[in-house]
Order: sequence, then structure tokens, then C-alpha cells
Amino acid sequence: MSSVASGTAPVEAGIRIRLQCGVAGIRYTFADYELDPQRRRLVRGGEPVTLSDRHFEVLHHLVSHAGAVLSKDALVAAAWGDVAVTDNSLEQAVSALRRALGTGADGRPFIE
Repeated sequence: MSSVASGTAPVEAGIRIRLQCGVAGIRYTFADYELDPQRRRLVRGGEPVTLSDRHFEVLHHLVSHAGAVLSKDALVAAAWGDVAVTDNSLEQAVSALRRALGTGADGRPFIE
């Protein structure tokens, strides 16, 4: 999945994202997860994973830019728009997403 940039040192992640397009819209799959942006749902193994709206937006932005190193500004803009937030808000969102997603089969976190 994508990495969060905090400076200039890029970090690569090795998660493969599969994009599915159909009548119901775009869905992203990775590991046991399926992210459906249109329905605003994340499912793992058929079971819904509860995320706040902001956390969902951060995850959607990361997944839709898989393999890229994203700036904090880009993630904040995707989830909070023009609302002024501190870096701590993004850090909390990424931390919550790491907890919700756990690790991949290789033991590495999905978000680095």
C-alpha cells in the first residue's frame, strides 16, 4: 500500500492492490480486504470493518495511490479538505488504520 511521507525519505510498500471496475463502481482488493468507495465500506473476509469517515478517506486515498509516497498535506486534503487540522489528527488516523488493518502475511503493516 502507500506510505506516508514525513520528509524526503521515500518508503516503498509491497502490497498489491487489485482494481475491480463494474456497474457497481470501483472496488479495491488487497490481502483479505475489499474497499468499496461508492458504498464507503471496508470488508475483511466478508465481515465489515468499522472506520470513521475521516479514516475511510485516508485509507481510500492511500489505496487509490498504492505504491506512491504521499505527503501529509495530500492525505489531510483528501480526508479533511479545507478544515485546518494538526499533524496529530493525521497521525491518529494512520495509527487507527494500522490497528484496524493489522499486518500482511509477511508480518509487515499494510501502511508504512
